[in-house]
Amino acid sequence: MAAYFETLVVLMTWVHYGTLQRAPVNSFYYQCNSTSVSLAVKTDPLGTGLLLDPSKLFLGQCGPSSTTILQGYIVFEYSLRDCGFSHLIYGNMVKYSVDLVYLPTGNNLQTFSQPFQEQINCSFTGSPSPTPSNLQVASQLSGTGALEFSAQIMKDDFSGPSDRKVFFLGSSIFVELNVLSGQHLPLQIYVDECTVAPSNNLRNAKQTYSLIQNHGCFVDGKDAASTFLPRVGPWSIRLSFEALSFKDLDSDLYLHFQVVVWDPMVVYNPSRKACSYFTDSARWVLLDNPTNSSLCNCCENVCQPLPSRKKRQVNDGNEQEGGLVHTMVLGPFRVETTAAVGSHHSNLNNSGTTANPDRFPIPPAVGALLLEVALLLVMSVGVVVYSRTTKKKQEDRDKRCLIHEIKPQSS
Repeated sequence: MAAYFETLVVLMTWVHYGTLQRAPVNSFYYQCNSTSVSLAVKTDPLGTGLLLDPSKLFLGQCGPSSTTILQGYIVFEYSLRDCGFSHLIYGNMVKYSVDLVYLPTGNNLQTFSQPFQEQINCSFTGSPSPTPSNLQVASQLSGTGALEFSAQIMKDDFSGPSDRKVFFLGSSIFVELNVLSGQHLPLQIYVDECTVAPSNNLRNAKQTYSLIQNHGCFVDGKDAASTFLPRVGPWSIRLSFEALSFKDLDSDLYLHFQVVVWDPMVVYNPSRKACSYFTDSARWVLLDNPTNSSLCNCCENVCQPLPSRKKRQVNDGNEQEGGLVHTMVLGPFRVETTAAVGSHHSNLNNSGTTANPDRFPIPPAVGALLLEVALLLVMSVGVVVYSRTTKKKQEDRDKRCLIHEIKPQSS
């Protein structure tokens, strides 16, 4: 009965407000897949300190699924079959729709009291079942202005996407990741993590190798010519790494990225950076501002975000520290091992983690010097053997002569 009266109050309030205004700009974000939707609504939509009342916020027929899983947001995570989603099929397009509605009651000066309504749409072309992309991934994180992410393997001059699916061991692979911000103000993209795995599902991969970790530290640069490359704009980030393979494993490989978009005006945060390691100087260098490379010092330890840092708003509100995080999978591709290229593979230890790959052959000059030393050693051994043999033969002759001289006397 209580639930009935609560629903009745909501409906009466909705009728009272009539046509509701739209949600504040950039106050919510959502992501759809073929079976579910994840929606995050800012608890402080305008950054004024007036917080939404979670009990008055609805996604169709559903209330929030969490108010603690993501700091500063009210989260809805539901199946597209829940909450009263409408389902429309036309041609090869499948569309699911439902309304996000905020219906406050009374006039509490300490809470956000302006009602709003926004339609949430999830659309799919053709079969909505997701499948791994072939060397290119593009996905959508939507808000009042869409954020479109893409990851591509590029030609070596970045003139366009590469159609290569096979690389030689130790050759360079070039990757570009982009975010298109739609109606948002400009955002800057970073790579938090990048992991190579022989599976498009990172959780199922028994062997993995980290190229980038610790919030943007390109750790593979300590073992190979792997680095971030200059940006063409804050919406794009480029990198190159040496093709590697897993020892005793012949399999397709995938790149697993965790990227984050962030306010380009916030220039100092250890958890939002792109750091490359230069072996010639044995130091970390910050991609976007080398003079501020001290930001990369934490790459040798653990990089922690600033505890109370806020990012500048993309729409005059307060976005919580952490930005918008998104995951992508790029692949499959293969790496062929050839005798002409130095070994470049990851060896598993007993704990199941990967060791650093062996990559660098002996330089020619050092090899020649070692060969020359080896020849000298062989010649020295030969001289010693010859001397010892000659001496032994001489002793044998002397002994035979002595026996010959003694025998007549004894007879």
